[in-house]
Amino acid sequence: MENYREKLKIQNILYGIGALALLAIQILAFTGIVTPLGMDERWHSFYNGFIAGAAFGVMALFIVGLIMNLRALRNEKAMKTQYIKETDERSRQIAVLGKSAGATIFLLLLLPTAIILGYFNVTVFITCISCVLALALSMAGAKLYFSRKL
Repeated sequence: MENYREKLKIQNILYGIGALALLAIQILAFTGIVTPLGMDERWHSFYNGFIAGAAFGVMALFIVGLIMNLRALRNEKAMKTQYIKETDERSRQIAVLGKSAGATIFLLLLLPTAIILGYFNVTVFITCISCVLALALSMAGAKLYFSRKL
């Protein structure tokens, strides 16, 4: 349990650093100090709002993780519960199968979607096909890697 306690302390440091970095990104985006190149003012406003919102969402996840870890570090029973939840083999297998099925479904649905969208916009078509290719190559690479590692 002492190894897990050290892991939680390191995680807390990383969560804190990440939350502070994301807070800085939000401040820079809201104040308009950092803006994307080109396009018009409307795009700049949308992009800065999107970046600030995404940074806020991830920062909220970091803060929730930090609070859960601090709670676990202060309460031995909560730490054991969190440790069991993180190391449960059934939950891990469900997560692995869910990710695999989700990636496969995404891959199979994006290809016909790209074909349909190709009738309306070439840029969107090429983007979707690029995403299909990137996902297919990453899935194939992961299968090769794990077939040799395991």
